[in-house]
Amino acid sequence: MNNTEKLKAESILKKMKKVALTGTALAMMAGVFATGGTQAFANESTDETPVLISSPLETAEVQEDSKEEAVITLDSFHTNNDEVRRSAIEKAFGIELDVKDVWADKYNEDQTYTSHDALKVLDSYAMNATRQELIQFGIRTNIWEPYDALSAMESPAFYEFIDGKFVKNKFYYGARIESQIRNGNAIRTKDLKTEDQEVVNSEADSSEVMEVTRTFFEELIEDFKNAPGVTPYVIGFNSNPSSAIEFGVEQPGLEFYNSKWNHSDVMMHGRFSPEGQQKQAEKALEAQKAEAEKEAQHEANTETPEQPTDADKPTA
Repeated sequence: MNNTEKLKAESILKKMKKVALTGTALAMMAGVFATGGTQAFANESTDETPVLISSPLETAEVQEDSKEEAVITLDSFHTNNDEVRRSAIEKAFGIELDVKDVWADKYNEDQTYTSHDALKVLDSYAMNATRQELIQFGIRTNIWEPYDALSAMESPAFYEFIDGKFVKNKFYYGARIESQIRNGNAIRTKDLKTEDQEVVNSEADSSEVMEVTRTFFEELIEDFKNAPGVTPYVIGFNSNPSSAIEFGVEQPGLEFYNSKWNHSDVMMHGRFSPEGQQKQAEKALEAQKAEAEKEAQHEANTETPEQPTDADKPTA
């Protein structure tokens, strides 16, 4: 950051502090302000260690020349220079962004700085801009592979790489199903405990909302059944035989237990914990060692004994 950018950042921070009690400023500082239209907003990843994927996603150059794998990290897009960052996106995913594939910016209430200015100061702009631009690219072209690839870099446990594409797996849908179940239970508990709760919606509205929610939940279950990957442990869904039978799904098997998948970080954040990865590596090493010992034993058992020569035969 040069002196001009540093001074600008300090100025914005001072102004943000002055209006920190306003709803707009608080929302901007929390990273939850709305951007309008169809642009969804997701929080910036705060992991210090960048997620590294040796991705079979190939850039246009790689596809034409060496067919080698392209190795990209989240750091590839971590710059506030839009020209450099967008160039990195195009190179990494082999696409061409249009001038329409942008993330709309807007000024705060007193027109002193924009939402993007604030995010840059908070070091939360680059990845959010990359995500939003890939969303706009997907909407314009109906090509969602780059966005899925970026999501897989941020939450690798939620995706499988199949036939050259990142595909949402059972953990991705399982996490959403568990969230739906938790939210539903919370609502029912609140209704039971609050006797004088004010009814905001009419019965017709409530019925319509319930129908939409039920349909959405059924679609999640169907997506879960069709998704690839290891079957996770989903509370209230397949955590016991009766609920698994009710929803027509399998319970988690041995491939889930005692593996890197059996960790809260996987379901909550879509990331493998260092402990889980170490456990998986040790398990793989033990399996390789057992296989090597088995092959050595097999070779020893099937080894052909040496035939005696004429010199070894007894004489009459």
